[in-house]
Amino acid sequence: MEKILKQQIEYEGDYYSIYTLDSDSRSSLISRDKGTQKSKVSLWKQIVDLNPELVLDIGANYGEFSVTIADKHKNILSFEPNTEVFDCLQSSINELNNPSIKCFNVAIGDKDLTSTLYIPKTSGNASLDLNSVHDKNKVEYQIIEEKSILNYITGYKSFVAK
Repeated sequence: MEKILKQQIEYEGDYYSIYTLDSDSRSSLISRDKGTQKSKVSLWKQIVDLNPELVLDIGANYGEFSVTIADKHKNILSFEPNTEVFDCLQSSINELNNPSIKCFNVAIGDKDLTSTLYIPKTSGNASLDLNSVHDKNKVEYQIIEEKSILNYITGYKSFVAK
C-alpha cells in the first residue's frame, strides 16, 4: 500500500484537508501551492452557487473540487475510478463528516460496462484511453466498473457536472 499524505489546501482564504498519494507528482504541487487548479475551483464554486439539485464531480481525484463546495451544496456525488486515489478521496470526504457528499469508486460513461483504466506510475491522473498516456512504458492498469451517468441523474430537474 502506498503512503498517503494529509495536505492542507487553500482557496479564497478558506482551508481544507485532502489526502494524496506520496508518489503522485500532483501531491508535491498541492503541497507547494496549497492546491491546484485555483481558477477552475473558483469557477466551479460560482456554478454551484446557481443551486442545481445535484452536483457531479466526475474524475474527482483527491477531491479538491468536492471538498471546497461541501458547505455550499446538499447533494454532491464524487466519482473516482482509480482505486488508490479513491482511497484518498474517501479519506478527504470522510474528514469533512458531511453527509451531503457521497463517493463512488467507478468511472462515468454512457453505459454500464467493465473498462481498463490506464494509470501513469508517477501521477494519479489516469485515463480510459491509453493513447492519452504520455509514457506508455510507465503505465499500470486496473480493470474497473464504468457506470452510465443516467444511473445517477435520473429524477433530477437540474444538475451540474465537472
